[in-house]
Amino acid sequence: MESLYIPEPLLTFKNGQMLESPKDGLFLFGPLENNNGRSEIQLGVIGTDSGIGLSRLWLSRLAGWIPGKADKDGNSVSWAPAWPGFEACFGVALPEKGMAELIVDKNAIENAIKKDIRADAVRSAVKLFADRIRSYLREEEKHPDVWLVVVPDVVYRYGRPDVALPPRSERTSSTMVSRKVARRFFKDGDLFPETMGDADTYLFSSNFHHQLKAELLQDKISLQLALESTLHDRKLVSAQPKRQRGLQDEATVHGILRRPCISKQVKNHGVSEMSARGFVTLVSFSKTMKHQQARERPAALPRCS
Repeated sequence: MESLYIPEPLLTFKNGQMLESPKDGLFLFGPLENNNGRSEIQLGVIGTDSGIGLSRLWLSRLAGWIPGKADKDGNSVSWAPAWPGFEACFGVALPEKGMAELIVDKNAIENAIKKDIRADAVRSAVKLFADRIRSYLREEEKHPDVWLVVVPDVVYRYGRPDVALPPRSERTSSTMVSRKVARRFFKDGDLFPETMGDADTYLFSSNFHHQLKAELLQDKISLQLALESTLHDRKLVSAQPKRQRGLQDEATVHGILRRPCISKQVKNHGVSEMSARGFVTLVSFSKTMKHQQARERPAALPRCS
């Protein structure tokens, strides 16, 4: 077996400066595009009522300086530098609350993500968020530059393909056809369009994060997802209460909002200037197109991932 080495692509920043690392490039040179005279970024936030409240506190911290990671002797490490503040990084201020704050009902989210068919659970949860954002954009003239999606922990817990379903006592019933029945519909067809619509759900990714981003990509909506609990106490309680999921240092976690801000520049520039986040976005788009082709010519039902 022969391995193939692919060098890290260079990213372009302000004044044509180029580096591999998006974090270092932003801190040293600034973003490629100027702020076009704007003094503040337009941000939309969507989540539960408690998630919206936590986002305000998090945005307030994100606006200022945050120390980086230190070693056991208390010395700063080069691979996890401090966060200089949003305005120092991008040249525009970050508001302490979104210009749009959309609340999604907590009970509706739990009922959706706890359905006893994983594909239906993830699809139902995605549509709660995607439909709410699309409804806002249809009704309002001013649109955010980027959306912050504050995801409840229960969605992370059950909105992935390789985790167990909720306890039987907590599950909600799905009315969707089974995977076996859907496979037969794709092979032989069906007289009822609504049945085929149910079967189509199995073509989507069973990962909430991936599916939501791919869903809104077709509308050119830039968004970044953040877990509700990470905005508060930096620790995520998993499905097993005694186990905890470690997180990156706080300065790195607070820098997640830079990713969609970078990827928005991709549409105006060449591939050589693409950020890693922009590349992932294009990969998601490619997967979406494959799903559409599968609907048009479904020879067999693919395995959801």
